[in-house]
Amino acid sequence: MFTCASVTACSVAWIACLASVSARPNIVGWDDNVAYASLAGGMHFDRTPGNLEVSDFGLHMQLPTAISLAENLTLQPAFDYQSTILRFNQVPTSIPVDRNNLETFSVYPSVLETSALLIVSREDSPWMFGAWTRTGVATDFRDMSGDDFNCDIAGGFGYRYDDKVSLGMGAAVTHLTGDAAFYPGLGLDWQISEQFRIGVCGPTLAATYTPDKNWQFAIRGDSTGEIWNISDGDGKSRYIDFKSYRIGFFGSRRIWGEILITAGVGVTLGNEIGLNQSNGDVLIKQRLDSGLFSQVGLTIASW
Repeated sequence: MFTCASVTACSVAWIACLASVSARPNIVGWDDNVAYASLAGGMHFDRTPGNLEVSDFGLHMQLPTAISLAENLTLQPAFDYQSTILRFNQVPTSIPVDRNNLETFSVYPSVLETSALLIVSREDSPWMFGAWTRTGVATDFRDMSGDDFNCDIAGGFGYRYDDKVSLGMGAAVTHLTGDAAFYPGLGLDWQISEQFRIGVCGPTLAATYTPDKNWQFAIRGDSTGEIWNISDGDGKSRYIDFKSYRIGFFGSRRIWGEILITAGVGVTLGNEIGLNQSNGDVLIKQRLDSGLFSQVGLTIASW
């Protein structure tokens, strides 16, 4: 179970691949409508005492069918919500977020976004083109300002070699309202057989095995994180920049109609967190040890 919220976190820019292979029947991190909860822990700071726990609760929804704007031109809107709890355990800091406790405290940011994928494709052509945009807020909903809003754009192209293999390339620009960044990306969809499939969308990948209509198993990698705007204990605007990559094993079971229950466990890699001023100056930046995560959710099946 990939969640668009996770794909659209700190590395959402790689969603360029989503646009570049948009005409395919399955896009990793986009196609599934899902509600999920996850917990990651055991991530100890490399230069100070303490550790970080991250809890996520999220929802990704899109229209059942794309909107036809013209011949060979369709639009697929989507909605995402993610609520996060960042719990800092025994982490001494001179920059108070919670003045009642400068060592163990929690931060409660959320993400609320809408996005849309514009697809250009023809049945008589193997080429496909796409553009994607997303706008929303990543905030703790305290003293909201323009710093809480964000916008990302992406575009790309793809080529369908046959009914089983499609390959695409794309690029994206993220955080247009703040410290903008550019990312290229690759996309792949390979239906090896009726049971095995491999999908790649930038840093998001999945190797899935579907033995029958009721079960699916997968090894998945997913870049997660986000840049949130928060208010510290003095009411100053700060950006929390969290990065993490998760690799895990997931199993899905059909429980009713198209509804699946999915659970997974794995490890977090490349963990890093920073606290920046609104002008981009870095106040704190630290790496964290690898940790463990678990995730459970309900999905409307796309297979």
